[in-house]
Amino acid sequence: MEFWRRRDRRCCRTNRYYYRFNHGSYSGHATADIARDELEKLVDNPDAAFTQPGVILLKNSPSSQVALFDLKIGGQIRRVVLKRFSPRKWRESLAALFRPSPALRSWIHGHGLRERLLPTARPLVVWARTALSLPREAYLLTEYVPAAGDLHQRLQALVKTGEINGLRLEIDRIARLVRDLHNGSCPIAT
Repeated sequence: MEFWRRRDRRCCRTNRYYYRFNHGSYSGHATADIARDELEKLVDNPDAAFTQPGVILLKNSPSSQVALFDLKIGGQIRRVVLKRFSPRKWRESLAALFRPSPALRSWIHGHGLRERLLPTARPLVVWARTALSLPREAYLLTEYVPAAGDLHQRLQALVKTGEINGLRLEIDRIARLVRDLHNGSCPIAT
């Protein structure tokens, strides 16, 4: 267990795979294949990514926004997903002083799943803005997985085929997985 805990945390250190960075009021972690100049362009105005032409807005709520777009990384154009975590109350920022923020937990868990050879989108960069030494908005950039299934479409297909038992089993399986992830009882160390 200690082996995995140490392995999970290495994505938060500077080594040959990852590096830590500070840029203006932002600080975070990036994978080594993200060049600093590319990173600085993104971090300089991260909210512009949600409004640029060609962006597909996947979610837009008071607590988070998710956008799908193309980004030049390592000289290649890649499809990426950017999620903005927006704390609605100051107590959410205060909580991040005592535990990893949701964005940082997603970064750590995403790399942890990949370390265990479980298919998941590869986290590329995570960063947060601080105000009065408290973390505020946070961002997580991941690779887009084009072959990933859509949960809504999967459940609709089960409904159309009339497989009520299959639908119940699928809903139960997904609910348990989400519960375990939220409770921190999945095999990834929190």
